[in-house]
Amino acid sequence: MKKFLIALLAVIILSPVVKAQINFNDYFIDKTLRIDYFHIGDANTEFITLDHMYQYGIWAGSENNLIDNFNNGKYYCMVYDIKSGKLIFSKGYNSYFGEYQTTTPAINGVKKTYSESILIPFSEGVITISKTGSSFCSFVLDSMTSFILFFGNGINI
Repeated sequence: MKKFLIALLAVIILSPVVKAQINFNDYFIDKTLRIDYFHIGDANTEFITLDHMYQYGIWAGSENNLIDNFNNGKYYCMVYDIKSGKLIFSKGYNSYFGEYQTTTPAINGVKKTYSESILIPFSEGVITISKTGSSFCSFVLDSMTSFILFFGNGINI
């Protein structure tokens, strides 16, 4: 009976993780996209401007756990399939800018700029950088040309 309860508990806990798994080869090319951007603002305002994007060799991250289910961090990078709108990659993180927002100069309205980077698997898709659930920067990347097709405050998928 004890083994049955442990097995049942494991199935209940792991079932959302199994549902969220994405097949890497269905959506991604085995390369890495590095997105460099500037995070600008103070305690009350913030925005992002893109700096550079770089294509690197193979993707060194996990090909199995592509969706971040832990909700860690103040910010999220999410990649959606351009055709279906399905979430295919997400990663939560914190940044120096988020820490700066808690300081006295930021509270007093002093705006600063921080250079930040995100590494994601290379894909043609909608890439969204969000803060606690609200999107404030989205862009569409054409992986064949590495051109940004759209950049703005949120994209409806």
